[in-house]
Amino acid sequence: MHQGYVRLEIVFDEQWRPVDIRCLEANAAANNMPGSPLSGILFSELPEGGDLHLIEVCGRVARTRVAEMHQFSPANDENYFDYSIFKAGEPDEFHVAVIFENQAKRQRSTNIEVIDKYLTLFNSIEQGFCTIEVLFDEKDDAVDYRFLEVNPAFERETGLRNVVGKTMRQLASNPEDHWFRIYGEIAKTGISRHFDDWAGAVGRWYDVYAFRVDAPSKRRVAMLFNDMSERKNAEEAYRVKLEEQVKLRTLELKESSDLLDSILDTSLIAMSLMEAVRDQNGCILDFRIRMVNRQLEKQIGRNDLIGKLYRAEFSGIEPIGIFDTMLRVMETGEPQGMEYFYPFEGLNKWFSCMFVKIDDGIAATNLDISERKQAEEDRLRNYLLLQQSEELAEMGSWEYEPKANILKWSDGMYKLFKIRPGSPVSPDVYVRYVTESSRTVAEQMLELLRMGSDSFEKTLEIRIPGQRKMLHIKAIAVKGSMDQPDRVLGVTRDITSSRKAEERIRQMEAAQQREIFKVTLDTQEEERRRISESLHDGLGQLLYAVKISMNNLTFRSATEEQEEFQKAKKYTEDLLADAIRSTRRISHALSPMILEDFGLKAAVKSICDQLEGAIKFRCKVALGDVRLDKFLELAIFRAVQELLANIVKHSEATEASAEITGDDDAVLIVVQDNGKGFDVKKRGRNGIGLASIRSKVKLLKGSVSITSNPESGTIVRVRLPAYHPGS
Repeated sequence: MHQGYVRLEIVFDEQWRPVDIRCLEANAAANNMPGSPLSGILFSELPEGGDLHLIEVCGRVARTRVAEMHQFSPANDENYFDYSIFKAGEPDEFHVAVIFENQAKRQRSTNIEVIDKYLTLFNSIEQGFCTIEVLFDEKDDAVDYRFLEVNPAFERETGLRNVVGKTMRQLASNPEDHWFRIYGEIAKTGISRHFDDWAGAVGRWYDVYAFRVDAPSKRRVAMLFNDMSERKNAEEAYRVKLEEQVKLRTLELKESSDLLDSILDTSLIAMSLMEAVRDQNGCILDFRIRMVNRQLEKQIGRNDLIGKLYRAEFSGIEPIGIFDTMLRVMETGEPQGMEYFYPFEGLNKWFSCMFVKIDDGIAATNLDISERKQAEEDRLRNYLLLQQSEELAEMGSWEYEPKANILKWSDGMYKLFKIRPGSPVSPDVYVRYVTESSRTVAEQMLELLRMGSDSFEKTLEIRIPGQRKMLHIKAIAVKGSMDQPDRVLGVTRDITSSRKAEERIRQMEAAQQREIFKVTLDTQEEERRRISESLHDGLGQLLYAVKISMNNLTFRSATEEQEEFQKAKKYTEDLLADAIRSTRRISHALSPMILEDFGLKAAVKSICDQLEGAIKFRCKVALGDVRLDKFLELAIFRAVQELLANIVKHSEATEASAEITGDDDAVLIVVQDNGKGFDVKKRGRNGIGLASIRSKVKLLKGSVSITSNPESGTIVRVRLPAYHPGS
């Protein structure tokens, strides 16, 4: 391995504190890095001595068995190591294994690269910054520190000038020792600290973040700090003011118990007053409840709290941390509040509380915020639902700031454009991806975006790898102060699928119209052919026979052969009667006058009577009080006429029936025969008659179903929506 590897044994003192490390074994790389063999020696025997931080880390890993990663710089050495440490050996052995690598070269290179950035940051930050060298006495106690480096903000934050090279004791006559102690611990242990404290030497409060820099042996610490005196003074003034207000309020309440009861009992905030219960050493054991208002009693469902001990009655205040908060208020005198969920004593609610110290007690307020918390959870749930909806709906949302020319996309937008999420985007992205046919629209949209003053709605076609997409973009302009453009909010939806579906529907509708037109033409031609056949084969033949018969009706036959004349006359009259009936049948087929004069029931019965012969027909119309529009009655009549005519022509049946029923919603036509049937799959849509019926029914938004087999014949069911007069 090019990394160093060592196995170490941790040496503990009588108090089980790690005090030294013994190297049990080391690989070649480990021995080469320090320049001398490590196996078998104590770290305290090394020239630079044992590093306290390293010993502490090794001891902690040996005891807890939890691996850690750290960085380490030996004292008086320019080397810089990254190391990982983990438990080794048997469970009862305090052994650890360490893998480490010298990063000195990389660190020096990194230092060179970042020095310019460091100097820029050092001179520009508004917080005070300095590095110090902590000075220790012969007992290794920190007693002073020397300023090595300060930034321009240091003088403003401290009021101290020309401090570089000087110690704190030289600059201040009576500095507090605890500052030396804090920085000394950081310099020794390398453990950073973030704290706020009072600096009496300069008369200010500071918020400080301190950390060790350079090699541990140099005992140097860097500090980043803010003068927080103004805030502390404001907090102190507020605390004093609040305490005065509470004391004044308490006095007023004591002077008028009726006023106290009125105020407390009408408040929507639960309130209570409690006094501390202490042991003989003055430690607080609990708080005794002295007063509660009605809102608190209503909130927890109890009215027997006066005189009870708070912690004894509400055991959940300890694990939640309420009791510790109350103790801090009593100790510091500073009001404190918190939000918490209380699942004990059957409450299961969210509360917001505030504790204020009053003499040797506490004034507490409690507000039930369960509804607010539920609303927050609902908002989060709705946000997650919105994200899921955006993904399912193939859409994305975006926000544009015209003044800063900043465009922000949601993940859905990146997915629409197949761009890696988080990549920087600008409004020009629409022009880059748009097709030529939509370029003008994209440029118009870009201009509207940059103006930021108008809402708009556009549709663009974009080209991305492997496909084209149609995007529908809707934007709303949001104006800020002085009615000036502030930002533009928008959503973009992929409508490619819907556009393709619409195109397919248009194509299907066109094909359907062509099919209906074709069927209509075929039906008309079939009807003309049938009328032509009826005229030629029926009426034409009869009239031709009449003409021939009339040749026998001469004057001579009337006078000389009266018996033959009468026979010829009778024959001619019969032929004319047949011709008249044939004419009526053709006329009836073309225009069913009986439907107009006597209604649907009579018209259907007439059809059955005309067609009855070899086939016995049973026809029934049972519409009750349902009134239908004339065009629907005609459609029903033609459908029944066509179906019964098909039975006569093709079924070879002996019996058939037609039944028409209905209600206010629909009309049902059932035509049935006991004929030979047919293959519905092969012939269901080929016959002109059935095709005509299907096309008409489809136009009326109805349905047709056919059942047929050789054993039971054919059943045709036609269902039509009921169109009433005036609808």
